[in-house]
Amino acid sequence: MAVVDEFSTLVYDTKNSNMTVILPQIRAYYTGTLLEYREGMVAQVKTRAQKARGENKKLLLQMADALEKATTSSRDVSPDIEVRLVSDGPVVLNYPTKKYQVIVNGKVRREMLISNELPVFSQIGFEGIAAFRRQMSLFVQYNVFFEDNAQYIALMDQGLMLSYTDFEAGYAIKTLVKSVSQRVFSDKQFLPPTGYKKLSAAELASAQLDMSGGGSPDLMP
Repeated sequence: MAVVDEFSTLVYDTKNSNMTVILPQIRAYYTGTLLEYREGMVAQVKTRAQKARGENKKLLLQMADALEKATTSSRDVSPDIEVRLVSDGPVVLNYPTKKYQVIVNGKVRREMLISNELPVFSQIGFEGIAAFRRQMSLFVQYNVFFEDNAQYIALMDQGLMLSYTDFEAGYAIKTLVKSVSQRVFSDKQFLPPTGYKKLSAAELASAQLDMSGGGSPDLMP
């Protein structure tokens, strides 16, 4: 699985739970685990906090404290979760869909339009992606814990979500897929380019802090 943005490419190995972060701006990359990366980020934030002053020092210390304390145990690990088929859905991007709801403790938390004609995750298994997102909760306040649910994982393996709406804290946030295409990628496209320098977790964290301005809370690759 790969996620590309203007600053970096994140490649996550869903089988071995390793990630590779490629930073074209500085021609460098990091390969390791998310937990190792978190340790590197905490160390870098603390080092910068020692040199900072005033409000910036306070923010950096708060960031380091939040990264150290964040664990999946802070979430509700035993909620009542039901994944329910509601009805046939509309045609989206020329694919037929079905409407599903995720109900947590009696309340609708997500509505989804899923097409079974696009079994995208059946080859790699959504469970590996769910494990990655669980580890991401060690960096950000990530509360979509129902993605760990066996019914939800099985549903994701059957088709592709073309639209979903999350309901939380009085807000409804809708996400839409704009296009779907099929391409064949070679293994080389998931590897760091030749000549790039390999970074340690601390060096990666330092580079990302530099790119973010030195103290932004949003530091994920």
